[in-house]
Amino acid sequence: MYGSGILIHDGDCGFCGAAAGFARRLGLRADIEPWQALDLVALGATVDRAKQAVLWRSADGTIRAGAPAVASVLREIGGWWRLLGVVLSVPPVSWLAARSTARAVPAPGTSRAAGECSRRRRTAACGTC
Repeated sequence: MYGSGILIHDGDCGFCGAAAGFARRLGLRADIEPWQALDLVALGATVDRAKQAVLWRSADGTIRAGAPAVASVLREIGGWWRLLGVVLSVPPVSWLAARSTARAVPAPGTSRAAGECSRRRRTAACGTC
């Protein structure tokens, strides 16, 4: 169904789509889908969780969100990217990565307009820019 895993991102977020495309260009051999096009419950995730962070669902069904998801994707890509993924998984680097991604999550109830994240400046609608 989803091979080695699936990278789940926000399809309404330009930055998220660009980052997912970058993972594909780096060699990620997994499905990459916006959460809006998936049955998240069947995958073991929730809409709330998908709205808050990028998700990685591994082949064994484990779901990681935010910085741990990014680290898992980098390890899945392999090569030197695997090393970066391992480094991002080890404290204190993992704590710093989690803290920085937590600040990038938009406040609950805010929405991301299509393409809004691709702006070069931080906006109220999207904290990832």
